[in-house]
Amino acid sequence: MFIQDERDFISTASTGQIRLTAIVMKLVQSVLYGNLMKNRPILLLDDVLLELDISKRERFLENIYDYDQAFFTFLPKESYFKEKNTDNITFKVSDGVLESI
Repeated sequence: MFIQDERDFISTASTGQIRLTAIVMKLVQSVLYGNLMKNRPILLLDDVLLELDISKRERFLENIYDYDQAFFTFLPKESYFKEKNTDNITFKVSDGVLESI
């Protein structure tokens, strides 16, 4: 449970704040797991950046660039990684067909 101003955070937080808290907690969980197991987990992130503003998206992405394997889903025409790292492999699924782009 998270408390803010002596009140339950979840009952007073906006949808974006709740989503950001969940994302941060998952990132912390993956770091702790990686430290304990001496091996980083594979990240599976479904539309994780949708409700975050640009600065929060950038900060989140800065903290996961060194992951060996991370799988993301995005809305069409979103390209968070194309400019950042040429080692990324991007696929598009359209009408049930998978293609590399």
